[in-house]
Parts: sequence; C-alpha cells; structure tokens
Amino acid sequence: MVIVFFLPASGYCSDTKVYFIGSEGRYWSSSLSLDDSSSAYRLYFSSDSVDCLNSYYDRCLGQTIRPVYKQTQ
Repeated sequence: MVIVFFLPASGYCSDTKVYFIGSEGRYWSSSLSLDDSSSAYRLYFSSDSVDCLNSYYDRCLGQTIRPVYKQTQ
C-alpha cells in the first residue's frame, strides 16, 4: 500500500505576521524536546533544503500541524 499526502509550503507565523507562504513548509512533530518541554521537533522544507527532526524549536512559533489518523482494523 502506498500512502500519499500533500504538505503545502505554508510558511510560519510569528506574532501577528506570516512569513514565507509558498516558499517554505514548517510542520510540528508530536515529539517534544527531551531537554526542554517548551520546544518540539519539526520538519522544515524549501525548494532546496529539507531538515527533518534533527533540531528543535520553541513551540510558541506558529508552525503548521498536519493531523494524521491511523485506522485500525
């Protein structure tokens, strides 16, 4: 089975402004930092870069979430 889902380049929000819509995607993971519970890991991508879960960022930044539901039989 192949599962495909779309992650738009939705940018991020800081204070009341939104940045990089259409050129960057930033998505929170469900994994909190082991060192600091106010931070979490994220997926970042742009047209020339991908950063996947190797660093963590303050959870107060407005980055996108993409809920995924795993159906059980």
